[in-house]
Amino acid sequence: MAVFFKNAIDISTSTLNQYVDKDLSAYVPADATMAIIRVRGVGDSGPSWGLRTKNSGYDVKGALSFDMTEVCVPLDASRIIQVYTTDAYGTCHFYLQGYFTADAAGWAAGYDISVLIPASQGVWTDVDVSSYIPAGGQFACVEYTSTSSSHYIGFRKKGSTDNRYTPHPNNYHYGYIVPLNSGRCFQMIHGNTSAVKHLYLRGYILNGRAKTNGVEYSLTTTGSYETKDLSSDNPPWGYTGALVQMYSTGSGNWTNVRMTGSSDDQYYNTINQPCYQTIAVGLDAAKQFQGKRSNTDMQYYVLGYFTKPFRNIANHNRFDVGEFRLLSSEVTPLAQGSALQLVAPPGDNAVIQGVTPVVDMFRLCTGTTVADLIDNYLAAAMSDTVGLFTLNSAGEIVMAHANSGIGGRAYLY
Repeated sequence: MAVFFKNAIDISTSTLNQYVDKDLSAYVPADATMAIIRVRGVGDSGPSWGLRTKNSGYDVKGALSFDMTEVCVPLDASRIIQVYTTDAYGTCHFYLQGYFTADAAGWAAGYDISVLIPASQGVWTDVDVSSYIPAGGQFACVEYTSTSSSHYIGFRKKGSTDNRYTPHPNNYHYGYIVPLNSGRCFQMIHGNTSAVKHLYLRGYILNGRAKTNGVEYSLTTTGSYETKDLSSDNPPWGYTGALVQMYSTGSGNWTNVRMTGSSDDQYYNTINQPCYQTIAVGLDAAKQFQGKRSNTDMQYYVLGYFTKPFRNIANHNRFDVGEFRLLSSEVTPLAQGSALQLVAPPGDNAVIQGVTPVVDMFRLCTGTTVADLIDNYLAAAMSDTVGLFTLNSAGEIVMAHANSGIGGRAYLY
């Protein structure tokens, strides 16, 4: 499950030049697997920064000045991470934006996959991470840094025709969430043969929808927060957030994205270079988020969605069918006139009810894409018992079953 905080939690440190423990157990549950940390630079001194699981040995650091990036940090049972900065509090900030649970996984020590950086430059080339990420992976969580000359980089899903990339300053350090195709591949473009480049795989996300091409949802105003409605993009049922790429080709752009209703104002200035960032942002019940920019050169593209998982009912006391829930896992007779109610958790977009005896029909819809939608129709009089069963398969099938007294027929297709 991807969970986002309406207002981020500041976990910055004033201790310099060493890794500092940050205990997240007060903010994330015991089953959290990765924390979403936003790093924001507000000074031009270019402080070095790093994030890691405690005692992991992972030690990747790089610079950040007037800029912003996001990193998915793997969590162990202690839920303690470590932050590092070389500059005083007020110059480099760390914010806990949310977390993932069983739908994502990470490696405390990470994997150095620099050997997978394409040898060819100036052309989009495959990066195959299928030996690390299991089938069904939707997104890869990576970090990128360089230790020499400035150059340009870009990432996209394999099969995409997007062609967005920007300069990468010397020694800078960024995190990216990258959409994957069904073969767990993405593509990378880069330039400048003299630059020494490093790519690290921190984890992956299984649930959600990785879009092939980004859909533009740029703002129409400047200087104030504007609400963007993603309804027309049909986010998957059970959505919790979107992956937004902030992109500009000019420097000196101020920008930020946040959940609707948030008071956060992590507005930052890309004063030194164009912007190329991927940010995970929570969506509200109306499928909306907010953004602010200083000029029209800053563009937003939605690259995918994060969702709640379909859980195995054997692991729960209650009957979890995707995000549908019944209070009992047993088949229970329903009294005349009582209601069978299937209720999505608060904030989601579905409450479906069927009343017995059924003299008409009701419809259940579930799925992560339009192609996954299943329509179920129950017709005619149903006199006593209704059971709901689930198959937790790749197709995320929900079946409606009538257990006696059906005077008509049940259709499932």
